[in-house]
Amino acid sequence: MGHSNLSCPQLRCSSLLFVALLLLCFGVVISATNDTDKLALLAFKAEITSDPFGSLNSWNDSTDFCRWDGVMCSRRHHRVMRLDLDSQKLSGSISPHIGNLSFLRILNLNNNSFSLEIPPQIARLRRLRVLYLSDNSLMGSDADELSFLCSLTNASDLSVFGMAGNRFGGMLPVCIGNFSTTMTHLGVGMNMISGEIPIEIGNLVNLQKLLMMENLHSGSIPSVLGNLSNLGLLDLSGNCLSGRVPNSLRNLQRLVKLYLHQNNFEGPIPSYLQNHQSLMRLDLSSNNFSGSVIFPMVGNLIYLNLSQNHLSGVLPMEIGNLKHLVSLDVSGNILDGEIPGSLGNCDGLIVLGMQDNLFHGSIPQSINSLKSIEELDLSINNFSGEIPKFLEAFQYLKKLNLSYNHLEGALPTQGVFRNASVAFVVGNEKLCGGMLEFELPRCISKNSKSRGVHKLKLTIAVLFGLLGITLVVTFLYLYCLKRKKKEPISSCLDDSMLNLSYGTLLKATNGFSSANLIGAGSFGFVYKGLLQDNENSIAVKVLNLTWHGALKSFKAECEALKHMKHRNLLKVLTACSSIDYNGDEFKALVGTIGYAPPEYANGSQVSREGDVYSYGVLLLEIFTGLSPTSNTFRDNLNLHNYVAEAIPQRAIEITDPALLHEGESHNSSQDSLHESNRIFQECLETIYRIGLACSVEEPRRRMSIDKVATQLHSIKKKLFAASLLL
Repeated sequence: MGHSNLSCPQLRCSSLLFVALLLLCFGVVISATNDTDKLALLAFKAEITSDPFGSLNSWNDSTDFCRWDGVMCSRRHHRVMRLDLDSQKLSGSISPHIGNLSFLRILNLNNNSFSLEIPPQIARLRRLRVLYLSDNSLMGSDADELSFLCSLTNASDLSVFGMAGNRFGGMLPVCIGNFSTTMTHLGVGMNMISGEIPIEIGNLVNLQKLLMMENLHSGSIPSVLGNLSNLGLLDLSGNCLSGRVPNSLRNLQRLVKLYLHQNNFEGPIPSYLQNHQSLMRLDLSSNNFSGSVIFPMVGNLIYLNLSQNHLSGVLPMEIGNLKHLVSLDVSGNILDGEIPGSLGNCDGLIVLGMQDNLFHGSIPQSINSLKSIEELDLSINNFSGEIPKFLEAFQYLKKLNLSYNHLEGALPTQGVFRNASVAFVVGNEKLCGGMLEFELPRCISKNSKSRGVHKLKLTIAVLFGLLGITLVVTFLYLYCLKRKKKEPISSCLDDSMLNLSYGTLLKATNGFSSANLIGAGSFGFVYKGLLQDNENSIAVKVLNLTWHGALKSFKAECEALKHMKHRNLLKVLTACSSIDYNGDEFKALVGTIGYAPPEYANGSQVSREGDVYSYGVLLLEIFTGLSPTSNTFRDNLNLHNYVAEAIPQRAIEITDPALLHEGESHNSSQDSLHESNRIFQECLETIYRIGLACSVEEPRRRMSIDKVATQLHSIKKKLFAASLLL
């Protein structure tokens, strides 16, 4: 067969025609793909219900979509690579067509008002590297709120993901451990996510930032977090986490910021933190840490907050090594000793909080070095001596609180002391002078003291003149008192009260034995007892009438308690006014052992810690259905110990059946019943632990009412999220 021969011009013409056809086909493809991106963007815009800044006004046919506001395209393919609409106050839902932007690498929708759920089509964005969805109103589907996270595992290059500040609930799925190992930033905080932290997070070995704050996470910190050796920021604050901080976190030597505040962590502060030289910010406040103060001894720490714990001992001298420190807060602990002089080395301090401790001694001269200080709080301690004059010269000082100490002398009048709204000195009984707004007594001058000496001499002369008269009156009074002892004495309380004799109280307290002694007050001793007739536990306050003021105190207490009836006050059963077996006068108050804190029986004044104790007992009573004065509690058993022995294994068992019945009355599907029961039990255990922490015997170890409110608020959020609280 012969071959047809084409001339050169014909060949050239054919080649050009072929190239033209190729270009035409390629142009059709390019146009089609470009239209895909454009249509996806227009579909996204269609779901926007509010655009107050007009951020999407440029999204129209008059302009190439790659020039639309917030859109960035690749030069090579003319495809959308980045969509950035951060902080535009946009409202609406995220269109499913977002999944058609197949070249998208960065999607930033932070700080808007997007609502409803994240479309599952987002799983198509396989090239996605950065996804910001934080600070919106997004939520999950009813079936499984966080299931969309599993679809993100398709994005093998995803390195940054943030969804904090939304309305997501449920538990983190284990598939979170299948995220790309290139992930460096994971932020899921400020939602309503519950349950334990999944151990699979330990697979994300390249994480540099892990943000899980202000959720409802419970349980302990998984030790696998120690595998995240590249971690620079770890924030687990504002959850319901408990237990001890694991030793594995010692491996996080690159840690710059560690936030564990507002949880239920206990035990000592990990000693290995002393060697974390990279730490710049450390917040362990509002937990139950005990033992000594621990912090990085050297390094660049600028923020240290150990407040609202149970730390004891002294503030270490090494605090002076932290020369870059800007804020130090150790308030609300049981620290004692004097302020270390080395604190003056921290001359960059702006905030210093040491209030509500047991510090004593004078305010040291070294504080004079803190020229940059803006807030200084030394209130509710045992500081003594005069207020240093150098505090007047602190020109940046905006708040100074020296209240409730034992300071004395003249109050300075310059600088911060010119304004009573920023300087506070109440509760220092020996202070005088100062601006009129402080309402302190006038100081006594030396001349006044000299005149006072002459007055004193005159007074002594008069007193000696009256001494003879006083002796006569005293003799007559004792004679009358002796005759009065032989007459029958009636109780000052109502006749409806129990009639208990001296002999009955003697038997109830085993002869007022030392084994039954539970406290000593200003005017007598307090014994625990057991009435033989009804086996009720009682507290017997026996007055020592040889002490001056004891009889007056007895009458005053009788008169006051006769008119007071309140469930949170110790119930007075009766008063006994009789003669003992030696013929001496005997007076005692008899009450139930219940809501009142034990220190009140020792003569302590009514206090905030005492109110917390009563609240804790009341909380335990509400949930157990048992009164603290119930006959169930005998010997050394009380409501506090009863609950402490039952937690956590028997929390449901000791709970009032009426509460459990109420919880079961809500309609729940079979699939969610197990999860609801688990959340209910976790919340129940937390409530019992709050009650126990409030009702411990030692006042300073009781939980602060601020922390009680914070934890109860977290429980409320958790129950709402699980639809257990309507």
